[in-house]
Amino acid sequence: MWLIGLMVWNIIALIIIVFTAGFGCFCTLPVNWVLIAVSASQLNKHIKQHPELFGVA
Repeated sequence: MWLIGLMVWNIIALIIIVFTAGFGCFCTLPVNWVLIAVSASQLNKHIKQHPELFGVA
């Protein structure tokens, strides 16, 4: 679900960047950084909850 959301956001961000002649990067790039950090945090939490699925002892 996160991957699909990130892909959709990146398409929207690309459209914003194109229509604002690059100035949209000041808004869209920080949002991307936050979304990637949240995604990594959620993955880490899932791995800790289900270590048997990932081969973690």
